[in-house]
Amino acid sequence: MKVGILAAGGDLILIPEIPFSEKKIVKYLLKRHAMKKNYSIVVAAEGISPDKNTSAAKYIGNVINKGTGFETRDTILGYLQRGGTPSPFDRILATRFGAKAAEMIAKREFGRMVALEGHIIWRLIIIDINENLAYNSSCQNGTRRRTIG
Repeated sequence: MKVGILAAGGDLILIPEIPFSEKKIVKYLLKRHAMKKNYSIVVAAEGISPDKNTSAAKYIGNVINKGTGFETRDTILGYLQRGGTPSPFDRILATRFGAKAAEMIAKREFGRMVALEGHIIWRLIIIDINENLAYNSSCQNGTRRRTIG
């Protein structure tokens, strides 16, 4: 998912496994706007909506619109993903990600995710959005932490 966010220029990711605050999301997006960022890309995994009859995209779009007054547009990535055959790079990358994820599980390194930067596969520590809206910027033992917010 991280590579998808990087490729799309994602600014914020929401997943059901990490609780988040609607107020902090709104505050973060208003801060970006004050810094002359004319748009923000928010990636929301299905399952974040408290209403099971509302898609994650519609739910977070409504939260953002009501809290900021900004126009929102939702796109459900699953529809976009159905349109093509994976390239050799995609297949090799998926294999590398899977191998790194399996290695992390074997080492009981939970609360992390894999990401590609250049040609290096990193283990990223996930920090709760309620703490920082960020993940942090040092590098230890092949684990990368970088501030995003």
